[in-house]
Parts: sequence; C-alpha cells; structure tokens
Amino acid sequence: MSRPPNEELRSLVAQAQWTYDNLARAVNAVAAEAGVALTYDRSAVAHWLAGRRPRGEVPAYVAEALARRLHRPVNPADAGFTDTPASSVDGPASGDPVAELAVVARHDLDAAQVRAPRRLVYRVTDLDVPARPTTIGQSEAVRPAHSEDRLSRHVAAITSMTSSMADIDASFGGAHARTSLVTYVLTDVAIPSRASSGRGVAPAWFAAASACVQLVGFMCFDSHQHGLALAYFRLALRLANAGGHAETYAAALRDMSVQAWSLGHHQHAARLAYASADCADSEQLRALASGQAAVAAAAAGDQEAAQMMLLRARRSLEEDTETKHSSGTYRDGLADIEFHTARVLEYAGDLRGAIAALDASLRHRPETKRRSRALTTAHLAALLLNTGQLGAASGAIDRLLGDHAQLHSARVDAALSHLHHQLMRHRQHPEVARVLRRTASRAANVTASGHGVT
Repeated sequence: MSRPPNEELRSLVAQAQWTYDNLARAVNAVAAEAGVALTYDRSAVAHWLAGRRPRGEVPAYVAEALARRLHRPVNPADAGFTDTPASSVDGPASGDPVAELAVVARHDLDAAQVRAPRRLVYRVTDLDVPARPTTIGQSEAVRPAHSEDRLSRHVAAITSMTSSMADIDASFGGAHARTSLVTYVLTDVAIPSRASSGRGVAPAWFAAASACVQLVGFMCFDSHQHGLALAYFRLALRLANAGGHAETYAAALRDMSVQAWSLGHHQHAARLAYASADCADSEQLRALASGQAAVAAAAAGDQEAAQMMLLRARRSLEEDTETKHSSGTYRDGLADIEFHTARVLEYAGDLRGAIAALDASLRHRPETKRRSRALTTAHLAALLLNTGQLGAASGAIDRLLGDHAQLHSARVDAALSHLHHQLMRHRQHPEVARVLRRTASRAANVTASGHGVT
C-alpha cells in the first residue's frame, strides 16, 4: 500500500531553505557522529518526501539535522515519521539522575551484547546546559543512607575505581574495559543508591558518582559513541549539581567542550569551556578548561579571545602550587598547554609554530599518557606532511604505530586512517612508501580485531 506524501518533512525542508542534497549531506554527517556510515543523496530525500520511511534509526538523524539547521528541537514525529519507536533513553529527563543513570547503563550493557546496537543521536540541543549551575550548594539536608563509616568506604571505593580506570583509559584507550566500568556503575553505584534513595544520599557520594560517570562518558567519546557519551556527560552534570560540587560539574563541562569541538560544533565548545573555567575550583582544572576554551575560540575565528585564554591557562598552571609538587602532574599540565597552543597557532595559519608547540607537548607528556601522546604525534605527523617534511613525518608515524599497538581507541584509529590517506599523495617517496606499508598493515589489523568498537 502506497503512503501519502510526507508534507511535514517537506515543510521543514522548506523552512530550512535546503535542497535535497543539503539534507542528505546533513543526515550523513549526523549519522557519522553516531558511528554509522551513510551515503544518502538527493534521490533518498525524494523517496522520503514521497512517503517512504527511511530504515532503522535514520528518522532520528533526519530530525537532528533539521533541528541544527532550524535552531529548535525537532523529533522524528515532527518530520512526519510518526511510526518511529520511542526509546526511554532518548526521552525527557526525570527528576532523579540516579534512576536515569541506571536506565542508560542498562541500555549500554544491552547494546554491547548485540551485533547492531542502537546508536544514540548526538543532539546539539543537549549542549544547552546552564553556563553556571544555579543550584550549586549543599543538597537538601539529607541523612546518609548508611553509617558514616560505611558511606565513607563506599565513596572511597568509587573514587578508587575511577582513579584506576582513568589510568587504564589514558594508557590503553576508551574501548579497553569500558564495559567493566559500566557494569560497576550499574551494580555498585546506581542500584545501591536507588535502593536507599528514600533515606537520602550524602553530597560526597554525588561528587564521586559524577566523576565516575564522567569517565564513562569520556571512554564512550574515545570510542566514537558520541550520543551515548553526551548522555553520560549530562548525567555527570546533574549528579554534580545534586551534590553541590562545582569542580566535578566543571570537569564534565570541559569534556563536553572537547567532544563538541572534535565534532565541529565550535561555538558550543567555546561556551562550554568558558563555563567550565568559570566554575572550576582548582587552578589545575581552570588551566585545562582555559586552554580548551582557547582552542574552541580559535576554531570559531576569535584569535583575540584565544590568546587571552591561553594566557589565563598558563597563569592558572603556574599558580597551582599543589600541582607543582607532583612533577608528573605538572608536566602533564605543561603538555596540555603546549598542545592547546599548537592548535591555536594552527588556526592562525602558523603551521611551523604549531609543529614546535606539538614537539614541546610531547617532551613534557608523561609516559603513562599513551593515548594523549599518540593523538599529539598523529597531529604532528599530519602537519609535517602538510609542510613537506616527509622524513620527519615518517619518523613521527613510526612512533605513533608503536603506541597504537597498545591502544583500543577509535580516535587514534581514525587519526591513523587519516594519515594513511595523506601518505598516499607522497607514495613515490621511498621513506613514505615504507611507512605506508606499515599503516596499511595496521589498518587491516584494526579492522580484523575491531579496535575502537564497543
């Protein structure tokens, strides 16, 4: 039976002032953020307008593409796809972030068990969080659900698990042991809290839970699970807010900014990073957030703001006396600032200055931060190729391949794939040809082993 034409979608496309090709490209871009490769063109849009419903989760991608263009929320039903199944994960937020955490974690674990998990859409409207939390402060006078000693042990356990998993994430990538951490969040964080929620949860628990959930979000981001990552980041914000903990709130905002910037949403990324720097209690986080704000501002075309935020980042790091007592932490901070400086210089067109800053970042980066080192090395190699320094680029790629062998990170996999395509333009160069063979072999191994996929 033929379906009637989709007049709702036709109206939205007209409001967006888009051609069929415009919509098809936008839908492909939204799907790519969800880890789905689509190649729609104008003929597919013509079929949708004629009444054909796109397959699977494409209606959600269509709605998000239109929402971004129109700067207002659009759901699949608004676009004429009224038979799209609803999802509790995608639904409106309830008043209980712990209950929602259990729902998202269960969805995450269930999706890991099937071959074609449902990919949550990365919604730009979900980046519209308060610039500064309005309810920060002690949560209502709630009695801890357990004795003070038992509560302290529970908070200490969550904090210890988060710290250990953060080290693993930095050394081996976000796809390594992420399912184990999500299981822990569900069984040892969300469910016990829900069972005792009637008697309240102490603010210290909210802060510990927020930091743990934020790490899960970052591991999802590193695995290119962008919609799921954003869902976890927003839950981390709400948990931090419930416990009156500005520092964990600021940390989640900063990670949201990094993700938004990596996906090309530069104005959103700048706003999130500015808010993070303003909320941060520690100079260490303020330096990190200010550096990220500098990068996002430069990406958005505001070099003056970028330079101002770089100065603020350096000032915060120098004023952080606690960090200076830890040589590894201080070196990591210096590495971050040099990386942010390199990105700002690159946006300004100073590629040689950017290369020098990336070199400095790598000199400061602690050995334990393998993924950060790999991503920095990959970007250094790309700039060296762009400036014709083929021998130096080949050496950088050799170093990258050494780190890549130990990493399960979709971001590093993507960086290596990008370099492989860049190398193809110089394949007549003997040194490049050698490295090209190595990158091709590694790409085949990644495809076979499923690196970066959760």
